[in-house]
Amino acid sequence: MFNAGWGRLTRQLHSIETLRQYQPQAGEAAVLIGLIERAGTVEVILTERAAHMLQHPSEVAFPGGKFEPGDTDLIVTALREAHEETHLSPDRAALLGALPARYTRAGVRVSAVVAQIAPGAALIPDPAELSAIFTAPITLFQPDQVARFDTIERQGVGYQIPAYRHQGYDIWGLTALLATEVASVFLG
Repeated sequence: MFNAGWGRLTRQLHSIETLRQYQPQAGEAAVLIGLIERAGTVEVILTERAAHMLQHPSEVAFPGGKFEPGDTDLIVTALREAHEETHLSPDRAALLGALPARYTRAGVRVSAVVAQIAPGAALIPDPAELSAIFTAPITLFQPDQVARFDTIERQGVGYQIPAYRHQGYDIWGLTALLATEVASVFLG
């Protein structure tokens, strides 16, 4: 049922090799958009950051973080951060490609690596960073499911970003934008 979506997504993403060749600068970040097929649907893996975090406390996000000097590329960053936050073993993530880099409101350049996560992959939140790991169906991130639009300003330009509600979680900002982009391609 989802074969067309996986193929469409893989064809339209930037290649993993392109992202491997990119030389990140200090301060850049990467996230892992993990998609898992189970119970007849494709779900997006999301996290809720711990309330005690200094940056973005209690916000919904993809696993990810800043590029570190020991990382060879942003793919390594995304996989390392996902492992640190959720204990996802990198060998359980089949890399599909990457979205074009986006910037946060604070001006941080973020690369999003998209991967198909093996069914049954163990995901355990690291309490030092997360309060929860949850999934949302990819079908949530469609125009008819938008709970509201937020206006985000960057360099004097206002952008309308969709926001969603799922199981009591508020999914907004860059996370919602990236999830919407993946869903749009996957669902065609």
